[in-house]
Amino acid sequence: MMKVSCEDFERGYEDFSGGQLDSSKAKALEEHLTTCPACRLYTQSQHLVRDALRTLPEMKTPPYFWTNLKREINRIESGQKKPSFNASLLPRFASVASGFALALICGFLFLQQGNHQPGFLQTDPSITAERSLQDGASDATLEETSPIDYSQDWLAADNVQIDTSQHRLPEPAGQDSIPIPVEDDFWQLNQVSTTPDDN
Repeated sequence: MMKVSCEDFERGYEDFSGGQLDSSKAKALEEHLTTCPACRLYTQSQHLVRDALRTLPEMKTPPYFWTNLKREINRIESGQKKPSFNASLLPRFASVASGFALALICGFLFLQQGNHQPGFLQTDPSITAERSLQDGASDATLEETSPIDYSQDWLAADNVQIDTSQHRLPEPAGQDSIPIPVEDDFWQLNQVSTTPDDN
């Protein structure tokens, strides 16, 4: 009869529990199991682990899992090193980089468009004067032309009076309103309702 050590029993336990061993090896492992308390404890712990694993929900493996697993096993068995660059990450990197570049360009264009104010030309005065002289303008004309300062117009924009004969406020739907005339024939932004219920 064949002598079995605890290491031999642990190595052959999977085949033994699955019934894949020939009868002589199975009988030797069974006899060792009856005499060795450590291997009995090992067998009980293996049964507990298997029972616990059976209670877990079955997970669906991702596509190509088995193909990738076999490829990895073959790579390890052949002694090859894992490649440092993974080509499958290239499309992801390219899409992230292009998205970032697009956001950067759009942000740059948006900020540039927001800084553009009509009427302001940011040119060097010496270049402007030189071009004007080349076009035949005199020095007196150059002194008269100065950059337009729109800041004063913008500050005074709230003091503009509105001619009521040409401009009217929008009226809410279902209500009529009329402007209140003032002594200089302009009107303020107050309104009076002309509906009979409000008077």
